[in-house]
Amino acid sequence: MAACRDEKDSRIRLLKYFQYLGCVFMKDIINLLAEIKYDGELSPEAYVILTIFFLIIVVGLSWCFYRAICATNKEPEEQLPDEI
Repeated sequence: MAACRDEKDSRIRLLKYFQYLGCVFMKDIINLLAEIKYDGELSPEAYVILTIFFLIIVVGLSWCFYRAICATNKEPEEQLPDEI
């Protein structure tokens, strides 16, 4: 019974420690976000990155659909029964 209680206490202490760390890091993140100035427009670098990701998605989906269409147009190979 004492071992179970010690295990529970250690879990509670660990959770409280992670909660403390989360609060500390959250304060740092909030301070960093407060320093960011946003003027309502994306930078040219952001547009380049956005375009690259858009192209990756479009080309990837096109390739997947092309492969699916090619697979449906093929004649299925004859499957021979295995020899016993």
